[in-house]
Amino acid sequence: MLSKIKSTRKQHLVYCLFAVFYFWMAAQIPYTHDDWDWGLDIGLHQLIHATVNSRYAGNFFVVIMTRSELLKTFIMGSGYFLIPFCLSHFAAKLIPNTSKNTKLMLFLLANCLLLTINRGIWRQTYGWVSGYANFVVSAIFMMLWINEIISVSEPDAACKKTSVTHLFLYFLLSVTSQLFLENLALFHVILGIFLCVYHYIQHRKIPGRILVMVIGSIIGLIIMFSSSLYDTLLSTGYAVGDYRQIPALGSNSISQFLYLTVRSMLFLGTGLYAGNYVICMFILLCLCRLITKHPRIPSVPWRKWLIRGNITCSVALTACRYLTSISAEINNLMHAFNFLVSVSFFLLTTVELILLFKSVPQTLRCLLILWLSAPMLIAPLLVTTECGSRLFFSSNLFLILISLVLLGHSIPKSASAFSVRVERVIAVTAAVLLIFHGFIYAQIGSCKQARNTKIAETLANEHAEIILPAFPFADYLHIPDPNSDYRVDYFKEFYGIPQHVDVIFETAE
Repeated sequence: MLSKIKSTRKQHLVYCLFAVFYFWMAAQIPYTHDDWDWGLDIGLHQLIHATVNSRYAGNFFVVIMTRSELLKTFIMGSGYFLIPFCLSHFAAKLIPNTSKNTKLMLFLLANCLLLTINRGIWRQTYGWVSGYANFVVSAIFMMLWINEIISVSEPDAACKKTSVTHLFLYFLLSVTSQLFLENLALFHVILGIFLCVYHYIQHRKIPGRILVMVIGSIIGLIIMFSSSLYDTLLSTGYAVGDYRQIPALGSNSISQFLYLTVRSMLFLGTGLYAGNYVICMFILLCLCRLITKHPRIPSVPWRKWLIRGNITCSVALTACRYLTSISAEINNLMHAFNFLVSVSFFLLTTVELILLFKSVPQTLRCLLILWLSAPMLIAPLLVTTECGSRLFFSSNLFLILISLVLLGHSIPKSASAFSVRVERVIAVTAAVLLIFHGFIYAQIGSCKQARNTKIAETLANEHAEIILPAFPFADYLHIPDPNSDYRVDYFKEFYGIPQHVDVIFETAE
């Protein structure tokens, strides 16, 4: 009894520590790039009239977050904490007899994997208020769907009763979740229809909550694509100037169409797998452990070949990471190599998941849906040019969730020497990552405060010129300084700087 109390206290203490850290980190993040636009009247106009896109929910969050530092800190800090918390909670559902220590370990691992995601993804989501509003907040809403995917593994999933109040909330959340990202909206509808078909085939019954979610998602999808912007995009291939494009629609030949499609495939495949080196390597490590050691997993007759495949894939992923950083001259060749490695990793992992969990069909079913959801989520991006690193964030969450589930199945349920060592390694890694990011954001926050002080002094003393220091660790922020003349004007208006004042942005040495 006493040990349970101590375990609960330790768990709550860790949760509080991470929550405090994430709220502090959120407070250090400055406004960057188009955050200044959204914080002005033009941002409100873009939201109401959908002149840039019809991501009404995402744009709403941007508008309120760029008008209140307090709201920005609260929303970003809450999201930073909620995502690893929800991922660890969902993973625990797919691991039998999960103890509180294991749940805590899964939470720590989820934080570790999130803190080590690709730098490009990080700065376009966690380091950019506008990017966070659309790509991270939408991922929180997506957690609703992840919960429904996991419910597939529950024997009485179709028999669960849902109150009218909860049905209304499911509907409201489903509509809202469609108004962040176009590809996410399509994914929700496709996945919802799949879950309906699955439940009908398995149970001859569709749960009311899933039916309501599908209806809400379809309504939200209609709202999302109701803007005339998308009519223009589909008819011409271009919209909002050249910012939004579907090049395939403007291609003059089949060869050009195929070239554009293949180019997108190379980028997306590489970005999802080879571009997430740490997560993919962790998945391979867990699979090796399951193949060789875990007593609950059935014996696989060709273990040696699977292990050799994992080792080969690990070496290839390492080569991708190393060669890409030193070989800019052979960029196209590297993209092709990275794509082949990514496809190999995907196929190998799919085969191993099937072989390892075939004796547990419900778990296998759920794992395969989660595993296939990652590439399915980014599939609509094959036809567009909007392929920034931020688009991989939601897909990464599925990979992280798979990693958590595999770790939970890889370690013994008893407090063996191996499980204790794993827990300690993860705890130490989490502590190191917190210190590392704390050091970075302490300096970013210090520079942010110094800039605010200089701006205040300029306004008070009516200086004709202001020199703003460069942000340290600028690669953790998305375009921290204006990159065009009109953005300089927006920057001045956002901070109340008169237009005649010359603003000079120092560059990092």
